[in-house]
Amino acid sequence: MADGMLLRSETQDALHLLLFLGHENPENAADVFVTREQIANAIEIDLDALERIVTQLYHAGYVLQCSDENTALRLSCLPAEVRVGEIVRLFEGPVRLTRDSRDELEAKPLPLRRLGEVFQWASRELAGFLNQYTLDQFLPKKHALATRRRPPQRKHLRLVRF
Repeated sequence: MADGMLLRSETQDALHLLLFLGHENPENAADVFVTREQIANAIEIDLDALERIVTQLYHAGYVLQCSDENTALRLSCLPAEVRVGEIVRLFEGPVRLTRDSRDELEAKPLPLRRLGEVFQWASRELAGFLNQYTLDQFLPKKHALATRRRPPQRKHLRLVRF
């Protein structure tokens, strides 16, 4: 029996990498970088696999490399701006529960066509569902981001008669 739909380990490692960077530098300070060795040890991945993931994330614009020999990284944006669904799509491609295209479904008998349409709808819903989540939602609350902070509440003064 199959285990169901699983994300590839590369996708999971990419999400772990981004969460680690978000945790280490939640405000995305320009001068705070994390070395590749620190990342590899923290998410338990070898440096070659890490390099493949970093290359994809760098080209997609999610990470920046330190100019000193590109040995250190940081997020290129706030964790609140990185959507989980975008990362899954970057490493997995479009989420598809069926191989049939719309044209192929049209040629099938009605019950199979309807089933295929349900699978296509579920694929779109899953992608939309994953995009509801951003990295900051998985970080500890002490790492509240500037974009999510509420303005200070005004204290109402109460006039008291003596």
